[in-house]
Amino acid sequence: MESFLCTIAICLVAVRAIPLEEFYPYNLSVNQQLIANDDASSRAITLDPPITFYGRSYNSCKIHNNGLVTFNTPPQHFIEAPFPVENYTFIAPFYGDVDTRMSGTVWFTDPVINESSVLDKVENDIHDTFRDHAYFKPAYVIIATWDQVGYFKERSDKLNTFQCIITSDGCASFVIFLYNEIQWTTNESNSMSKHAKIGFNDGTLFMSRQVPCSMTMNLKEISRTSNVGIAGKWIFRVDTTNFSTCHNDYAMACESDPFCSCSTPDPQQKCICTDLKEDIPQCSYVPVTTPTTTPTTTPTTTPTTPTTDVN
Repeated sequence: MESFLCTIAICLVAVRAIPLEEFYPYNLSVNQQLIANDDASSRAITLDPPITFYGRSYNSCKIHNNGLVTFNTPPQHFIEAPFPVENYTFIAPFYGDVDTRMSGTVWFTDPVINESSVLDKVENDIHDTFRDHAYFKPAYVIIATWDQVGYFKERSDKLNTFQCIITSDGCASFVIFLYNEIQWTTNESNSMSKHAKIGFNDGTLFMSRQVPCSMTMNLKEISRTSNVGIAGKWIFRVDTTNFSTCHNDYAMACESDPFCSCSTPDPQQKCICTDLKEDIPQCSYVPVTTPTTTPTTTPTTTPTTPTTDVN
């Protein structure tokens, strides 16, 4: 049943993921990195204009080692509890017990406002995904990258590489998750450890959202699935309380219902609601395709001194 429900409105292929050359550049002159750690976070990154998330405005964010971008005080330690998580407002590209003391680096940027290659790339991503935002012009882009990171306790036998892109024009806000390779989903040295979570949390007990297969062993498939037709790529509009992921209302209806599952990406197939005994027609996410965009050429500027939050 778990593997069946994990096919909710996603597309699956055999071996694809986002190649590193398709990632947003993470060696920009504005880039910084966290020191090797288990549970640290960055300093506050000012967002101007403020970003709107779940209907609320935030003027700063922090990048957390454990696969989070937080808008208020970040968790001091990894939290095993499922969503929703009270008192913490965050975006979770991969909320797991990341440990970089033996392997990996967490990179992050200040708001990118002058790199035309980055601004053009995110603008194209939004235009290609959301037809009603054809005139979206990003005011800035935040790039956070978890590069070959291990897991607690100083384990490096399996590594994950993923990226979170945050952008806003002062009104609409969007988040892009990119996954190159996901080799671990839990702290394998602890048999009681929960699997990682991917999604969004508004800090109350009322609003949160997770992608299919979050908190399951099948989360490793995230690099081979998509909600936009490119394996390893997920895009969301996040400024409203009703998140949208594509321009197809039927697909949204299917994805938002935890009891509905689409067994194939065929537009003619129906979403079968296993508990409600209802059908939602045409759950038509586009089929997964091989990325065709031109690889981004990244500058070779030396990153600045590693930093961590001391507060």
